[in-house]
Amino acid sequence: TVTALDAAPGGGRFFPLRPTDTPVRRFAVLAPVGLGVVAALGAGFFGSAGALAIVLGLTVFGVNAGVAARQLRRRHPHAHLGLANAVTLLRLALVSALIIPLLGGAHEPVAIMAIATVSLSLDGVDGWLARRQGLASDFGGSFDMEVDSVFALALALLAALGGAPWFVILLGLPRYLFW
Repeated sequence: TVTALDAAPGGGRFFPLRPTDTPVRRFAVLAPVGLGVVAALGAGFFGSAGALAIVLGLTVFGVNAGVAARQLRRRHPHAHLGLANAVTLLRLALVSALIIPLLGGAHEPVAIMAIATVSLSLDGVDGWLARRQGLASDFGGSFDMEVDSVFALALALLAALGGAPWFVILLGLPRYLFW
Protein backbone atom coordinates (compact mmCIF):
# COMPACT_ATOMS: atom_id res chain seq x y z
CA THR A 1 0.00 0.00 0.00
CA VAL A 2 1.35 3.41 -0.97
CA THR A 3 0.62 6.19 1.49
CA ALA A 4 0.59 9.91 0.76
CA LEU A 5 3.87 10.07 2.65
CA ASP A 6 5.46 7.45 0.41
CA ALA A 7 4.15 9.19 -2.70
CA ALA A 8 5.79 12.46 -1.65
CA PRO A 9 8.87 13.58 -3.58
CA GLY A 10 11.81 11.56 -2.34
CA GLY A 11 9.50 8.79 -1.12
CA GLY A 12 8.95 10.55 2.20
CA ARG A 13 12.54 10.02 3.26
CA PHE A 14 12.84 13.58 4.58
CA PHE A 15 9.98 13.12 7.03
CA PRO A 16 11.15 10.92 9.90
CA LEU A 17 7.80 9.33 10.81
CA ARG A 18 5.77 6.85 8.80
CA PRO A 19 2.30 5.50 9.55
CA THR A 20 3.75 2.03 10.08
CA ASP A 21 6.34 3.07 12.68
CA THR A 22 6.24 1.32 16.05
CA PRO A 23 5.46 3.34 19.19
CA VAL A 24 9.11 3.06 20.30
CA ARG A 25 10.33 4.41 16.94
CA ARG A 26 7.88 7.32 17.08
CA PHE A 27 8.97 8.09 20.64
CA ALA A 28 12.63 7.97 19.56
CA VAL A 29 11.93 10.44 16.75
CA LEU A 30 9.94 12.80 18.99
CA ALA A 31 12.43 12.81 21.89
CA PRO A 32 15.01 14.99 20.07
CA VAL A 33 12.22 17.51 19.45
CA GLY A 34 11.80 17.62 23.23
CA LEU A 35 15.53 18.21 23.64
CA GLY A 36 15.18 21.09 21.19
CA VAL A 37 12.33 22.57 23.23
CA VAL A 38 14.41 22.39 26.43
CA ALA A 39 17.44 23.93 24.70
CA ALA A 40 15.39 26.71 23.07
CA LEU A 41 13.57 27.63 26.29
CA GLY A 42 16.80 27.42 28.26
CA ALA A 43 18.74 29.66 25.90
CA GLY A 44 15.81 31.97 25.19
CA PHE A 45 14.49 32.57 28.69
CA PHE A 46 17.11 31.30 31.11
CA GLY A 47 20.41 32.02 29.36
CA SER A 48 21.64 33.84 32.45
CA ALA A 49 21.51 30.50 34.28
CA GLY A 50 24.57 29.42 32.33
CA ALA A 51 25.48 26.57 30.03
CA LEU A 52 25.84 24.03 32.84
CA ALA A 53 22.25 24.61 34.02
CA ILE A 54 21.00 24.21 30.44
CA VAL A 55 22.98 20.99 30.03
CA LEU A 56 21.51 19.71 33.32
CA GLY A 57 17.99 20.58 32.12
CA LEU A 58 18.70 18.64 28.92
CA THR A 59 20.03 15.77 31.03
CA VAL A 60 16.87 15.68 33.15
CA PHE A 61 14.83 15.44 29.96
CA GLY A 62 17.11 12.81 28.43
CA VAL A 63 17.14 10.57 31.48
CA ASN A 64 13.38 10.77 32.00
CA ALA A 65 12.66 10.24 28.29
CA GLY A 66 15.02 7.25 28.31
CA VAL A 67 13.25 5.69 31.28
CA ALA A 68 9.90 6.37 29.61
CA ALA A 69 11.10 4.77 26.35
CA ARG A 70 12.15 1.66 28.23
CA GLN A 71 8.76 1.46 29.94
CA LEU A 72 7.05 2.12 26.61
CA ARG A 73 8.71 -0.95 25.16
CA ARG A 74 7.50 -3.06 28.11
CA ARG A 75 4.10 -1.66 28.98
CA HIS A 76 2.51 -0.01 25.94
CA PRO A 77 -0.14 -2.38 24.55
CA HIS A 78 -1.07 -0.45 21.40
CA ALA A 79 0.35 -0.51 17.88
CA HIS A 80 0.42 3.33 17.80
CA LEU A 81 1.98 5.88 20.11
CA GLY A 82 -0.90 8.34 19.97
CA LEU A 83 -0.98 12.07 20.49
CA ALA A 84 -1.46 11.73 24.25
CA ASN A 85 2.04 10.37 24.84
CA ALA A 86 3.48 13.00 22.49
CA VAL A 87 1.78 15.70 24.57
CA THR A 88 3.15 14.15 27.77
CA LEU A 89 6.61 14.11 26.20
CA LEU A 90 6.19 17.82 25.39
CA ARG A 91 5.16 18.42 29.00
CA LEU A 92 8.32 16.61 30.12
CA ALA A 93 10.33 19.01 27.97
CA LEU A 94 8.57 22.02 29.52
CA VAL A 95 9.13 20.70 33.03
CA SER A 96 12.79 19.96 32.23
CA ALA A 97 13.17 23.56 31.09
CA LEU A 98 11.97 24.65 34.55
CA ILE A 99 14.93 22.80 36.04
CA ILE A 100 17.28 25.29 34.36
CA PRO A 101 16.39 28.37 36.46
CA LEU A 102 16.19 26.12 39.50
CA LEU A 103 19.80 24.98 39.09
CA GLY A 104 21.20 28.13 37.54
CA GLY A 105 19.51 30.77 39.65
CA ALA A 106 17.93 32.59 36.70
CA HIS A 107 15.20 34.76 38.16
CA GLU A 108 12.67 35.02 35.34
CA PRO A 109 9.29 34.73 37.07
CA VAL A 110 7.25 35.64 33.98
CA ALA A 111 8.95 32.95 31.87
CA ILE A 112 8.63 30.41 34.69
CA MET A 113 4.92 31.17 35.08
CA ALA A 114 4.32 31.03 31.33
CA ILE A 115 6.04 27.65 30.94
CA ALA A 116 4.32 26.28 34.05
CA THR A 117 0.93 27.51 32.80
CA VAL A 118 1.36 25.84 29.40
CA SER A 119 2.51 22.60 31.04
CA LEU A 120 -0.38 22.62 33.49
CA SER A 121 -2.86 23.43 30.71
CA LEU A 122 -1.65 20.46 28.69
CA ASP A 123 -1.99 18.12 31.68
CA GLY A 124 -5.66 17.45 31.04
CA VAL A 125 -5.21 17.25 27.28
CA ASP A 126 -3.10 14.08 27.26
CA GLY A 127 -5.63 11.94 29.14
CA TRP A 128 -8.50 13.27 27.03
CA LEU A 129 -6.57 12.47 23.84
CA ALA A 130 -5.74 8.96 25.02
CA ARG A 131 -9.38 8.21 25.76
CA ARG A 132 -10.59 9.86 22.56
CA GLN A 133 -8.14 7.87 20.41
CA GLY A 134 -8.79 4.65 22.33
CA LEU A 135 -5.10 4.50 23.31
CA ALA A 136 -5.32 4.80 27.09
CA SER A 137 -2.79 2.55 28.82
CA ASP A 138 -1.03 1.90 32.10
CA PHE A 139 2.13 3.23 30.46
CA GLY A 140 0.45 6.53 29.55
CA GLY A 141 -1.03 6.93 33.01
CA SER A 142 2.32 6.24 34.68
CA PHE A 143 4.22 8.50 32.28
CA ASP A 144 1.76 11.32 32.97
CA MET A 145 2.02 10.77 36.73
CA GLU A 146 5.82 10.85 36.67
CA VAL A 147 5.84 14.10 34.69
CA ASP A 148 3.31 15.54 37.16
CA SER A 149 5.56 14.53 40.06
CA VAL A 150 8.68 16.16 38.61
CA PHE A 151 6.57 19.22 37.78
CA ALA A 152 5.24 19.51 41.34
CA LEU A 153 8.70 19.16 42.85
CA ALA A 154 10.23 21.70 40.44
CA LEU A 155 7.49 24.25 41.18
CA ALA A 156 7.81 23.71 44.92
CA LEU A 157 11.59 24.18 44.79
CA LEU A 158 11.25 27.26 42.56
CA ALA A 159 8.73 28.73 44.99
CA ALA A 160 11.04 28.08 47.95
CA LEU A 161 13.97 29.66 46.14
CA GLY A 162 11.73 32.59 45.23
CA GLY A 163 11.05 33.41 48.87
CA ALA A 164 8.18 31.12 49.86
CA PRO A 165 8.57 29.39 53.23
CA TRP A 166 10.80 26.29 53.15
CA PHE A 167 7.90 23.96 53.96
CA VAL A 168 6.39 24.64 50.51
CA ILE A 169 8.89 22.02 49.31
CA LEU A 170 6.75 19.43 51.10
CA LEU A 171 4.09 20.00 48.42
CA GLY A 172 6.44 18.55 45.82
CA LEU A 173 7.56 15.51 47.78
CA PRO A 174 4.56 13.15 48.22
CA ARG A 175 5.31 11.05 45.14
CA TYR A 176 8.89 10.56 46.26
CA LEU A 177 8.08 10.01 49.93
CA PHE A 178 5.46 7.36 49.23
CA TRP A 179 7.02 5.68 46.22
